[in-house]
Amino acid sequence: MIAASRSGSFRPSQDGFTFLTVMFSIVLIGTMIGTAARQLTTVAKREKETELLFRGQAIRRGIELYYRTSRAGFSQYPRTLEDLIKDPGSPGIRRYLRKIYLDPVTGGSGFSSGTEAAG
Repeated sequence: MIAASRSGSFRPSQDGFTFLTVMFSIVLIGTMIGTAARQLTTVAKREKETELLFRGQAIRRGIELYYRTSRAGFSQYPRTLEDLIKDPGSPGIRRYLRKIYLDPVTGGSGFSSGTEAAG
């Protein structure tokens, strides 16, 4: 559409062009923010999973050491995770795990053994 300007000359009308440019910019920025947020949540989830694997391996090593340590001629698994912190069967303080780790993914109170979860 051709519109007359104040000087009397005619020029093509650009009504709505600025509006469309602003709307396009808003959509583009929103898409970029959404992509960045998804990437950040993925990175955070992977870090928690890596920490979960580390803690699980530490508990596994503690259980293995507990089992391999001979007490009265036979080996047994710990009844609870607290037994890994302080071995009730040894005369002195014997630690197979420094502390009971919290689950980094769920933020729960800790891991449970298969017998604790079933009972």
